[in-house]
Amino acid sequence: MSKTVSDALEIMRIALGRRNQKDIDSNTDKFIGYLSDFLNLEMPNDVKLFEQFGTLKFTIGTTETDGVYDFNALPSANFSFSNILLEGFITLTSTGTSSVSWNPLNIFQDPVKFYEKWGVSNITILTKGFPTDMLYYGDELVFRTLPDVSYNVILYG
Repeated sequence: MSKTVSDALEIMRIALGRRNQKDIDSNTDKFIGYLSDFLNLEMPNDVKLFEQFGTLKFTIGTTETDGVYDFNALPSANFSFSNILLEGFITLTSTGTSSVSWNPLNIFQDPVKFYEKWGVSNITILTKGFPTDMLYYGDELVFRTLPDVSYNVILYG
C-alpha cells in the first residue's frame, strides 16, 4: 500500500505527539520542510524515494548501414537517459513462436571503451549479425555488430 504526503504528515504528528495542526511547531508547512530536508540532505542518493525510471522500446533494422541511430528520432524518445545506469535487451522482431526470449544488450556510455573493443568506425569492414553491444553517447545510439535483420530493443534506465 502506497503512502501519500498526507499520510507521512499524520505519522509524524502521531510519533511526535503533536496532533494539533495549529501548533506552531507541527503545522503542515513545518513538517513538509522537515520531510524535504530529510529527503534531500539525510537520505543517501541511491535510496531516494522519488526515483523515476523510464523504458524506451524501438526497432532497429538493416536499413542503417553504419549502425548509428539518432536518439531524438526514435519513437517515444521523450525522456533522457544521460548519466544514469542503463540496462538493455534485444530480440528478433519475428521469432515464429509465441514466446520471445530477450537477450542482454551490453550498453556503453564511454566511447573510448566502446571503440577500444570495436575499433574505429570503418563501415567497410563491419559485418552484419546479431547486435551485442550499443554505445549511447550524445544523441546517438551505435550498434555493433550491425543488424542483419530487424530487432526489438528495450532500454530501462
